[in-house]
Amino acid sequence: MVQLKNTIMATNRVIPVEAETSTVLDFENHSSLTFSDRRISDRRIFNRRSIETSNIKKITIVIPALNEEQAIGSVIKEIPINELKKMGYEVEIMVIDNGSKDKTRYVANSHKAKVIVQPIKGYGNAYKAGFANATGNIIATGDADLTYPFNDLPKIIKKMEDENLDFITTD
Repeated sequence: MVQLKNTIMATNRVIPVEAETSTVLDFENHSSLTFSDRRISDRRIFNRRSIETSNIKKITIVIPALNEEQAIGSVIKEIPINELKKMGYEVEIMVIDNGSKDKTRYVANSHKAKVIVQPIKGYGNAYKAGFANATGNIIATGDADLTYPFNDLPKIIKKMEDENLDFITTD
């Protein structure tokens, strides 16, 4: 997984990401660093397992969205937050608005999701923005239309924990 800087994001804020650049957000110092080259290979790879030494268990759920005003609220409600909390996880839901013309970002925000605005179109760009801003030591992904339901997420995380896995992909 990729992280440019270990940051703590402010709750329920819409965070714009400038077009044609990638931005490292630093909320502690209220500043940002901008890179014209957005290739992942140029970024520092953050070892999310090192977070485990501080006994923090946090999952970030990254959901790219484009014009999903009608669906995003239902998608967020489907995430088994209480079950994940019972497993000891803090849950961060992050919706990456990929230039929606509707009220996707406002609906997501009203459901307590952190919203990152990524105006550079494309599924890959949305995921990159989400991964770069995720603060969890586990990152899960899903679609804004419930193509891949989140109901098995606790089982998947348990499998990762039990077998000490770094990555799981499903269909």
